Amino acid sequence: MPLLFEDEGGISHANDWANCFLRGMELRKEDWADLLNDEQHGGWLVPDTRDGAPAIDLIDGEALCDLLKSLKLGVKVTLVEDVSVQPDWFLQL
Repeated sequence: MPLLFEDEGGISHANDWANCFLRGMELRKEDWADLLNDEQHGGWLVPDTRDGAPAIDLIDGEALCDLLKSLKLGVKVTLVEDVSVQPDWFLQL
């Protein structure tokens, strides 16, 4: 199942994922040929766009990042110290 992130407007764009998947399939055409040409099982690769078709489960990207961070899976956390000068304090000297 693909992992799709929502943009600021709450829309998940799957075209990039689908295009990359199809490009990947092209690398091993012969391995996919049996499934693609199978009339009984090949339909699994065709998107279901009918009314009432089950929706794709979307994952909240921010929640996923938080989970990966808490489990320390595939992420590196770097804390940055932010120091700023407060000129008013120096004026009181």
